[in-house]
Amino acid sequence: NVYDVNFKGCALPERCVNRSLNLGLIQTLISSSCCTTKLCNSANAPEPVQSQPNGKSCFSCVGQSCTSSLACTGNQDFCYSASVTVDGQYIPVRGCVPKEMCQGHSSCCEGDLCNSASSTSAGLLLIMAPLLSLGLLS
Repeated sequence: NVYDVNFKGCALPERCVNRSLNLGLIQTLISSSCCTTKLCNSANAPEPVQSQPNGKSCFSCVGQSCTSSLACTGNQDFCYSASVTVDGQYIPVRGCVPKEMCQGHSSCCEGDLCNSASSTSAGLLLIMAPLLSLGLLS
């Protein structure tokens, strides 16, 4: 399923970003357009650009199995590995992320398929972005 969601409002300059996150079953593309004058946000942000594969591969999870290989795209140059608990159930999370989403997260690594063995607690923002998107769109 593909969902197109537009949000308009006020934001801090550091929230005006273009990013992508690929966890295999969930891919999030964020395209922002920011302005600084009163009521200047009447136009929609540009459509996110679907990037081409960049040659990097990371593991992703389908259910409890995290053995599927995922082709990273665009600036997704790091692999991510984490685990979350939802309603008492362990959910492994792995995929491709850009460097900016790895700041302060020890669960990112740079080599191909480097996110296979260990899992750590996920950074809340990194995990909640796609899960929140799904919740808002369900």
